This record gives sequence, C-alpha cells and structure tokens, in this order.
Amino acid sequence: MSSSILKGLGKPEWIAETPEQFAAVVTSLCVNLNDLRESKPSLRNQVLASALFNGAEICCNLEKAFVKMKEVNKKVQQISTEKLDIQQRKVEK
Repeated sequence: MSSSILKGLGKPEWIAETPEQFAAVVTSLCVNLNDLRESKPSLRNQVLASALFNGAEICCNLEKAFVKMKEVNKKVQQISTEKLDIQQRKVEK
C-alpha cells in the first residue's frame, strides 16, 4: 500500500522492496540534508497537488469502480443461477 502512495505522490524512486533498498533510499535522501530541508515546501506542494489529494477525482474513480463491481457481481449471480437451474433440471430428470 505504501508503494501506491509513493507512486501517487510522484516518488516511485523512494519505493524499496528490501531492507537493503530501504537503507539505500534513506541514505541517498540524507546525503545532503540541507537540500532535503530546502525541498520540503516543494515536496509539500507536490503532495497537495497529487492525485491523492484530488477528492473529486478519487470520488469519481471510486464510483466507477463500484459500478463495475456491481456489474461483475450481477454477471456472477446470473451464471450461478443458470448453473443451479441446470443442476436442478438434471436432478428432476
């Protein structure tokens, strides 16, 4: 989940899959702490401008996902009902 957040913030280079990679990322960020401190306001602006803070877009995407889930669920229910009907007809014969 944290990798999704970092991607959403536009910082995929901060993603680490192992403790060693994590140490390398942190080390690279700490090489020049002054630059890191100076970049804090721009990082804050990047975060606020990211898709993670676009409530309208998130809501729209969630709505689309829910509609799609409902459609898939309806199809699954139809298939299940059809299979049950077929099985029931076989039992009745």
